[in-house]
Amino acid sequence: MKRILPLVFWVLFPCFLMGLRAEGDAKHVLLLAGPKSHGYGHHECNADISVLENLLQRQSQVRFTTQLFLHGAWPDESELKSADAIVIVCDGDDKHVLNGNEAEFEALLAHNNDLGLFFVHYATVPLGRKEADFKGTRFKKWIGGYYAGDSRNKTLTRFTYIESKLTEHPVNRGVTSYRLYDEIYYRMELVDNITPVVIAEPAEGVPTFHSAMEEDRFNRDLGQVASFESERERTIFWSFDRMGGGRSLATTMG
Repeated sequence: MKRILPLVFWVLFPCFLMGLRAEGDAKHVLLLAGPKSHGYGHHECNADISVLENLLQRQSQVRFTTQLFLHGAWPDESELKSADAIVIVCDGDDKHVLNGNEAEFEALLAHNNDLGLFFVHYATVPLGRKEADFKGTRFKKWIGGYYAGDSRNKTLTRFTYIESKLTEHPVNRGVTSYRLYDEIYYRMELVDNITPVVIAEPAEGVPTFHSAMEEDRFNRDLGQVASFESERERTIFWSFDRMGGGRSLATTMG
């Protein structure tokens, strides 16, 4: 996640810019991080969201305020209603920060049909994906898709070395193509009307490894991206206009 944060900022910032520049009142952004669960250097949700907040506060072109929620803390009702956008960086499955808060979150979206959402990496994995009758219905409504993993599409999470193919989407204004070696999810269960923002392409060469484990993962997953036949299978960042209003972004990078 450490390597993707500056990229996340420069992709996220134009999205705020599009909606906020024309309005004089400062907007309010809630940044939610899940509790620590993995080993050192992996899924550092608290650190990731704190760095993102710092990057957002350092810009000066758009007026907005930020509010940080660490260790899985959940905003109270007044804080949720004050939000113009919510960013979530957390584990998925039963550790997702929305688990147990789904009804309140649904009510919030109904109350504020212009709310911006951004889910990052494991946050695109909802509760119940290993259940036989799982359909990810809420995540389809909220962000336009979800990661189902082995239980549905037989595709494991992969550490791959990719070159980003940037689409002609407003979110990509000012962003240049980049290479990334990281844990990335593919073959997302996406609704038909999502708009791709980044499509993964195989990167040539070998990335810089920081441990033997990273090199082992690279060798294990070499050729993974090239094996996918369609760009939809390789869509790892997308935009989604929710029914009833509001725009969502989601990325499986990180």
